[in-house]
Amino acid sequence: MHPTTMGHAALWFADQRTEPGAYTMSITCSVTGPLTDIEITAALDRFIAAEPVLRVRMGLDEHGDVVQWFDPEPPRVDFADVTLPDPRAGLSEDDRVAEAVRPHLVEPFDVDGGPLSRLIALRAADRTILVAAVHHLLIDGVAQVVYADRLAAAVLGTPVPGSAAGYLALVEEVRAGERRAEETDGEYWAQRVGGRLGTEEWAGPTTDTTAEVVRANASPAGLERIDALAGDLGVSRFLVLAGMLHRALALPRTVVCAATSVRPRRGFEDTAGCFINQVPLIAEHHRGDSPADLLRREASGWRTDLTRRHRPLLATAHQHGPVRLDRVLTSYRPAANVGVLVYADGDRTVRADLFNRYYQAKTDLSVRFVPNAEGMEFEVEWAARIPSTMGSAFAETVRTELIG
Repeated sequence: MHPTTMGHAALWFADQRTEPGAYTMSITCSVTGPLTDIEITAALDRFIAAEPVLRVRMGLDEHGDVVQWFDPEPPRVDFADVTLPDPRAGLSEDDRVAEAVRPHLVEPFDVDGGPLSRLIALRAADRTILVAAVHHLLIDGVAQVVYADRLAAAVLGTPVPGSAAGYLALVEEVRAGERRAEETDGEYWAQRVGGRLGTEEWAGPTTDTTAEVVRANASPAGLERIDALAGDLGVSRFLVLAGMLHRALALPRTVVCAATSVRPRRGFEDTAGCFINQVPLIAEHHRGDSPADLLRREASGWRTDLTRRHRPLLATAHQHGPVRLDRVLTSYRPAANVGVLVYADGDRTVRADLFNRYYQAKTDLSVRFVPNAEGMEFEVEWAARIPSTMGSAFAETVRTELIG
């Protein structure tokens, strides 16, 4: 048994609060060129041998702590035949593949001791689609590229292997950062959260409706407005977007959690796994505030909050009793982690799609901002436990700001 990070523990417990499968992520590789079932099996065997993190399992020990271990059994491999949607339906090539893959990602993972990954080989008329379905506990933005590189290399030849020891070393590095942050930043977060939020929380009425997703591209004019405000105030685009989300909640005090990486800047670029934390960005709203007014008052504090990202949200949440800090979650993905990687060797080409199309919200409200060739896509999701009118009103406010 090995310890986990507090970030792992937070995700492990969060999985218990969401719809089954909400934390399933995937790497999808479309292979063109000849590939028999025997060759597919051999390629996936090479991938499994090269990536020990696929065999990690997690569960509670006798003290109630989340721990992890490497299971000797390899991940399950499923084969199926699929038909891609008709290209005349207007979907992009990657979206056609995603629609074919989607039904095979429905099966949830059992985080309490069960496998956290499985592999899927889908045979289509003109390609083979290889999918690594992985629980979020084992994959973050950096790991997406690591998995894609190793899976593509396994198809085309021999992948550079990862190491279980390297993964555990990264776990210890992040745990050390969490301990340092607990010593140095506890009082800071006590003031930022307890001093400003008290025991209030954003809490829409619990209900049983339908989870939904709204996805669209920001208009050029919308992005120009966002970037112009960022330039005028000397802040990042992300902070302007965060301010927009705070305003869309239309409450006197609001919390928007930012998903952030806690990986060291150097040294573990080829190590898979999940090493993230959520940083609560809190705002107090004044009557008559403009977007600029809110940012002038709050953005400097948010910037400091993001530099103190290593104190686990789980520790801050426990410190402040019933306060839920993660009901609204946002992320801004680097373009390198959401694009398409293409690998080729001889008569085979592997196209790896790094953009995970989430189908269920992980929190009450979840917003992703994703740079793309058109500028920036945004995605608003809401869970079935909040009224659909609340989710749709929030999404419409975001849409109006970004599209007009």
